[in-house]
Amino acid sequence: AFHNSKQRVDPPRCHAHTREAVLEELFDWIVGNVPREAWIAWLSGAAGAGKSAICQSIAEICIQRGVKVASFFFFRTDDTRNTIDPVVATLAYQVIQLLPETKDIIIQAIESHPLIFEQTFETQLDVLIVTPIRRLHASDPSLALLLIIDGIDECADKRTQMDLIHTFGKLLRNRDLPLTILFGSRRESHLQMAFNRKEVAGVLKQLLLDDNYHADDDIRKFLLDQFDDIKQTHPQRKRLGSAWPAAEHVQQIVEKSSGQFIYASVVVKF
Repeated sequence: AFHNSKQRVDPPRCHAHTREAVLEELFDWIVGNVPREAWIAWLSGAAGAGKSAICQSIAEICIQRGVKVASFFFFRTDDTRNTIDPVVATLAYQVIQLLPETKDIIIQAIESHPLIFEQTFETQLDVLIVTPIRRLHASDPSLALLLIIDGIDECADKRTQMDLIHTFGKLLRNRDLPLTILFGSRRESHLQMAFNRKEVAGVLKQLLLDDNYHADDDIRKFLLDQFDDIKQTHPQRKRLGSAWPAAEHVQQIVEKSSGQFIYASVVVKF
C-alpha cells in the first residue's frame, strides 16, 4: 500500500509537464503557502480521471522536497489492501520511519494493548498515530505530516469508507494536530455525504478534476510526447511519415478521451 511498494509495479503517475495546475495547488496547500483553512483535501473525479496518478506524483514531489508523507493506496482486487484492517498498522510503520522519536511510544502502546489491532479503527488511530504525534508535537512545534489515503472507494464496504472519513474528520476538526490528509476517490454519492458532514466539511478543501484543470491540454501533451516516443523506438518506425500522427487524429483522441487520461493511455498502449 506504500507509494513505492513493489506490489504497485509501475504505479500511475502524472506525465511530465501535465497536471501542473492541480499539483501546484495541492503542494501549496500541503506546505502552507496559502492561508491554512482546511486540514483535509478531497481529490475527486470520474474513473480514469487520474486521481491515483496525482496522489502518486504529489507523494513523490513531497518526498523530493523534504515534506514528510505517509500513504495508503487502496486497490479493489488486492485482498491485502481492499479493507480497512491494515491501514493504521501501515501508517504507523511509516510514521516510525519518518519520525524515529515515535518508535518507543508506538511499540510500548502495542505491548500494553496486545489486542489493539482487534479494536476499532478509531481506537487504533488514536493510540498508534494521534497520541505519539501529539506528544512529539509538544516538543517540536514545527512538526508536520501529510497522510495520503487514495482509492477510498476501493475499500470493500461503503459504511467502512464513510466511517474512515468521519473518524479523520473528528480528529482534525479542532485543528490542533500537525496533520493534513489528502483523500482520493471517485465522487460517489455516499462519499459526498460523508465529506458533507459538519465535522468534515468545516476543515475540507475539495478539488474536482473537471474542466477547470484543462485536462484536454494535458492529454494532448501526453499524446504528442508518447507518439514522438513511438516514432523513435518502434521496430517499424521507418514506415511512419514525419507528419504522423495527423493533428486532426490527435484531436479526435483528445475529444474521445472526455477528460479521462485512461482512454488516451489505452490508445497509446495499443
